[in-house]
Amino acid sequence: MKSISYVPFYKGSLEIVYEDYVIFGVRYLHMVKLRKNLEDEVPSMFVRYAGGREVSFNELVLAKGLGSQFDYNVWRAARSIPYGEVRSYGWLAEKVGGKRYSRAVAMSLSRNPFLIVVPCHRVIRSNGGLGGFSSEGGLELKKYMLGLENALRYVKI
Repeated sequence: MKSISYVPFYKGSLEIVYEDYVIFGVRYLHMVKLRKNLEDEVPSMFVRYAGGREVSFNELVLAKGLGSQFDYNVWRAARSIPYGEVRSYGWLAEKVGGKRYSRAVAMSLSRNPFLIVVPCHRVIRSNGGLGGFSSEGGLELKKYMLGLENALRYVKI
């Protein structure tokens, strides 16, 4: 049975939908402060992350059927970006087939239903610019998460 947890985060909450170690979605709810079901291991990982601690989400499995095969390839490659570091859209495109896929990679990241687990916030432009961020909270949230991970030093703002 799926569980839903709400972890206070930044100016709102993270909504985490999971069953055991399978993640069905993580999204940010801007200006919605909720706290619910934080005792399980999965939400406790997000509580630690929200507190500024380095957390590996690699043991979590992405639920199937929420994107194309290309999306899952991009999301899997993005999961290899270490905490506190950034990579470019071009770097990620090379991992999934070549530089010519940079725009497709950006589109795939914009559909990412697994915020933080698939760390799309760690993907920036090759010139050091922030790039985009389609999560609720937008670029302000992206900057916040990069700051939380001490990775803003890599970004030209």
